[in-house]
Amino acid sequence: MSDLHVADTPHGQLFQVQSRMRSLVRQRPQLRSDLQTAFGDFVQLTIQHHDAVSQLRQREKDLTREQLKQGFLIHPLARAGGDAIPILFDGLCPSDLADRLRSVADQKWDPELEREGAAAALAVLEQAANLDSLEWGSPERLAFEEELTREADRTNARSIYWTVWLHRPQDFIQPVNPASLEAEDLQHFDDDEYRTICLYRLGGLADANAIRKIVARPPKMPDPLDHMIEYMCWRDRFPVLGDSRGDGQGDLEPRAFPADVASEMLEFVED
Repeated sequence: MSDLHVADTPHGQLFQVQSRMRSLVRQRPQLRSDLQTAFGDFVQLTIQHHDAVSQLRQREKDLTREQLKQGFLIHPLARAGGDAIPILFDGLCPSDLADRLRSVADQKWDPELEREGAAAALAVLEQAANLDSLEWGSPERLAFEEELTREADRTNARSIYWTVWLHRPQDFIQPVNPASLEAEDLQHFDDDEYRTICLYRLGGLADANAIRKIVARPPKMPDPLDHMIEYMCWRDRFPVLGDSRGDGQGDLEPRAFPADVASEMLEFVED
């Protein structure tokens, strides 16, 4: 296989960007420090994204509970064609109620049946929340589980997938993940954040399969969740395949970092 043919493959094109990035680091000593700083900054961006997603999920739970308390499995505005959010979860439902809900075409239940279904769905969420609040394997949790089993037997309940349709509030916006390589997502970040993302990605590319890495693994973060996020960021910075991905060893994988995206990010950093 000729060098030209290799260069024309996605793998070869990514390898060329890797070579250009390593050369740029040699030409600009300050870039080493920038790459190290960028990794920490990217971890913080990812932690912020995780926190924002957690807050959004909690808001979903609050909206779902409030709607079910009002007796609606489908929000009236969502039913009228408004922007809707489907909330899916599994849980028990009395068999008779499940059959009656399922028998109504297009989910056009009468108000009484929908209120009954909403109350049952709310009970599932409350039971799950109570169960989660109890320590795994504790006597209290085991007793609560036994109580749920007795109640399921009494009502002849079976497990179903519930779907509750919320109406999407105008300010209900999904946070943009800094790990995304989609152009539409990357446009949401300001120049400083985008530069951080570029340096994070390019630093991982430059360090892939390197004997001496440019970016040093930082000390373990004290918070367990933050440490897990930092570990994922460290592993995912390397666009490689294989069991040694966390060490940055393996074949370059263009699907993890497309060469055209890598080249554009490099041009941004070079300017």
